[in-house]
Amino acid sequence: MMKLVLWLLSLAAATATPVLLDAAGVPSARVRYDAAMALVDSDPAQAFEQMHALAADNDARAMDRLGHFHVAGIGTQPDTNAAIAQFRAAVDHGRARSRLPLGANLLRTGQIEAARTALEQAADDDIPGAVATLAWAHATRALGAASDPEDGWATLYARAVAADRIAELRLVALVAKTGRTHGNLDAVLASLHTRAMDGDLRATETLLRYLRLRGHPRNDLALRSELLALPGLRPKAAVEEGLHLAARTQAHRFWTASEDIVNDAPADVYARALLTTYKINKNAYVRLLQKELRKRGYATGRANGYLTASTIRAFSRFCRDAGIARDCRRGPLNWATLQAATRALAQSRVPSEGA
Repeated sequence: MMKLVLWLLSLAAATATPVLLDAAGVPSARVRYDAAMALVDSDPAQAFEQMHALAADNDARAMDRLGHFHVAGIGTQPDTNAAIAQFRAAVDHGRARSRLPLGANLLRTGQIEAARTALEQAADDDIPGAVATLAWAHATRALGAASDPEDGWATLYARAVAADRIAELRLVALVAKTGRTHGNLDAVLASLHTRAMDGDLRATETLLRYLRLRGHPRNDLALRSELLALPGLRPKAAVEEGLHLAARTQAHRFWTASEDIVNDAPADVYARALLTTYKINKNAYVRLLQKELRKRGYATGRANGYLTASTIRAFSRFCRDAGIARDCRRGPLNWATLQAATRALAQSRVPSEGA
């Protein structure tokens, strides 16, 4: 605790922010929570440790946030069961709004009845987003035999038209995935676009995915370009949507356009960027594979996008050297092989040699 007090005092001195102490000279729960959150980007492990300590002191807000840390893998490995335990503890300590993430994560683990109970209680308590999430669970039949898809779709659509943000996001994502509609979406899409322009990153990503999968009667490519140019987009979404847009707008030079995007991808998104390239254009992926192997000293021959004998031999040697030979036994373009190989390439990534 003394280490935390000293750190908070140094932070206060640097930022001219007062540190609130209780009668015993200990930082208040609010200050400790804010201090942990301030470390999420710069030192997630320390953020997790400090939030865990605050949760251990029976702070319901910290328990809830710790649950989200477990879900997202902030400062720890993703663990849905650990998240559920924290959300349950938060509810037990009086934080009613934690019933919403509790129900959502219970659904992820197949605990349907417990999930339905948590979501219904959250909806009864008017927790923001609870009605929309419960409607989504019915619409997708996630509640099993208890699901009422028609009512779920109707409720989700009605809430979305009424400008419920969570309902808008859930509805548009569901339409993007299934192709099913429940009325005219124009007003909902326009509302999401406004939210995106106002800096709502989740709205931006949801709208980008919808436009890619379902299109729009007017200027969908221009709108996708506009959305991709917005600041703050998560690298995962920016890379994936950027590759798909390049395939539509730069089809004649997708090989080089995809190479530029993949080479600029951050380390934690690199493997996904390679896999997305493969889904769009297998030859473009093979060309990237050839260049990546060549950077590592393997003789692939010319980077021409074709799976030549020399490329296959080089790939096999790479798999053996990376310790994934067993995963690669079905050939370079098998999906399981692709996943293992792209992970290995990401882990051994070397600076780009240029186009």
